[in-house]
Amino acid sequence: MEAIHTKTIELAGKTYRISVYPDHDCECPSEWESWRLISFGRRHTAYDKPERYCKGLDRCGSPLPASIGLSRKLSCGTAYWLSYFEHGLCRWSLMGEGPYCRWDSVKVAGILLWEGAPNDLGSDYPSREAAARSFLDTYTAWTNGEVYGFEIERILSGSQPAESLESCWGFYGLEHCLAEAEASIHHQHAESSC
Repeated sequence: MEAIHTKTIELAGKTYRISVYPDHDCECPSEWESWRLISFGRRHTAYDKPERYCKGLDRCGSPLPASIGLSRKLSCGTAYWLSYFEHGLCRWSLMGEGPYCRWDSVKVAGILLWEGAPNDLGSDYPSREAAARSFLDTYTAWTNGEVYGFEIERILSGSQPAESLESCWGFYGLEHCLAEAEASIHHQHAESSC
């Protein structure tokens, strides 16, 4: 498999190469998070009938929850209406926050439900909302195939082959993968200096 990105780092006279590869065996974030994304789009695998969650729209086009229980979840931050944008790649966001284009956007495209214990999510609405946004960033990276793994090699002098040091997989987003690889190099260097 060919690397999609490489980066070389010089550290205390040693040269390291980071090679980044796509991770084709990654899990959907809902497999290890307590958030469950439900799409109202029939072509999505996470599809469910919108009528189960939304009994219609008010005069401003905002969704009306189908039950009192869902209304309570929405008010306390354990459920959120979602918007969706797709033009080449997709983007899930809290309702009204993502990119908007009248042809490529859906204002009420789904709902995000917290299925764990409410106290595990945080005690206030702003922290729960931040957790939902973070999950949507991860979920969007997964749906777009932006999950990666890295391999770190130390480049030796002369014609010697590079020495393989470490590899790790399952990073959602290229920047996150590179940051973790660089942190690993700095950590290994600090340990070897002791």
